[in-house]
Amino acid sequence: MKLFIYKTLIITFLTLLTFQLTIGSKINNIKAEIAKLSSPQKINEFKIKLFDEIKNGTKKESYFTEEERIILSEFIGKIKSELSPQKKNKLNF
Repeated sequence: MKLFIYKTLIITFLTLLTFQLTIGSKINNIKAEIAKLSSPQKINEFKIKLFDEIKNGTKKESYFTEEERIILSEFIGKIKSELSPQKKNKLNF
């Protein structure tokens, strides 16, 4: 019985150690990156970059290529037809 308990403790310890050295360190790195990005200074930098991109985007003559226009137009048309009040909904709302 003692031998079983010792083996169980050793295996549990080695499993936790392996997890911490592999996946645990990655999780800690991700947490650190999130903490860096959520600082007020980084948020302000992001806002400045976002507004700069918006300014540059408004200076463009056209936003989409011809292929993108066709795809978006078809997609919006399909959504409009599905949301049309003329179509009866299966749930009878």
